[in-house]
This record gives sequence, C-alpha cells and structure tokens, in this order.
Amino acid sequence: MDKENGALFLKKTYAETLEKLKKGERPQYRLDQNTLEYCCQHWHDLNEQQSHEGDFLPLLCILDHCKKGDLSFVDPIVWTLTNRQEKDLIVYTLSAAHKIVLEECERLGERVPFNFIKALKKPLTSKEPEVVEWTLRTIEALGHQSIILKEDVLKVKPGMLALFNEHRKNSKELIEYLSRRWEGRL
Repeated sequence: MDKENGALFLKKTYAETLEKLKKGERPQYRLDQNTLEYCCQHWHDLNEQQSHEGDFLPLLCILDHCKKGDLSFVDPIVWTLTNRQEKDLIVYTLSAAHKIVLEECERLGERVPFNFIKALKKPLTSKEPEVVEWTLRTIEALGHQSIILKEDVLKVKPGMLALFNEHRKNSKELIEYLSRRWEGRL
C-alpha cells in the first residue's frame, strides 16, 4: 500500500470507527498483511518525525480495534514508550499494545518480547497517574512475565494520598494484586 492510499485508509477507517463507537458498537477490523505493513511503517515514520501526538490517534484507534495483532509493531511501540511523554499518546499506545502485542503473543503461545517489557519501565515512572495506572494494567496482563518488573513496580506504590485520586487508588490496588501474585497467594 502506498502512502496516499494508506493515508486515505487511515482517515476513512478512523472516521468509521468513531461513528461506530458513538453508536455504541464495537468495531473489529481484520487487516491484511499489506495494510499491517503500511501501518507499522507509518508508526515508524511518525516516531522518526517526532510527530504531534494527535497524528498517532487514527493509527492507534484502528490498531486497538483489530481482531489480530502483529509482532512487527513491537519496535515502534517500544520507541514511543521510551521516547515520548505525552499522557494521551502513552495511554493509547499501551491500549493498542495490549491488543496488537500481548494478545498476539498469547494467541501464538509466545513470550512477550523482552524489549517491550523493559520499555514499560519508562511510563511506570511518569508523573501522570493515568499513565502509571495504564502501565500497571499492561504489566498485570504480562502474567508470569510481570515478575521481571517487580522491583520497578514496588517502587511506584502510592501512599495514603492515593485515596484522593482515582488513578492512584487503582494503581495501589493493582500493585497489591501483583504483589499477592508474586508471593503465590493467588
């Protein structure tokens, strides 16, 4: 797929997705290999050009509604997670990563790539409570591989003030859940 057709596809499919979501529908797309390759290259290009976070939204939205993932997206996801800091961009990247990487690894019966796991350390230390919560949700979805990040997770456990912020409260609960899992109490 060339850039012109790819840009048209993203624009059209993104608008279609938003319309379906407004109607309460849950769109699901099965992208062919050619389209997946275009989307992966487009993500690389967005990263390379340090594009505005809004430029990522159509791509991330579409990937978040794909029926099947593709592990070729690991590298652009890792780059975004380790080099960008915008709250919405990181949250949407984590959401798409869950669908496109974690579910695909599970479907294939493969381990989640180590570079992806390692990249979660950066957003885990974000000043944005929502980013930390989404990162912890992603870590929880790693299953037994989550123990790789045990030390990093325990360092960010919020204190008593967590009760006054929904995201910090959720983060505290996720960390407590992960701790019980790691201790074998689940």
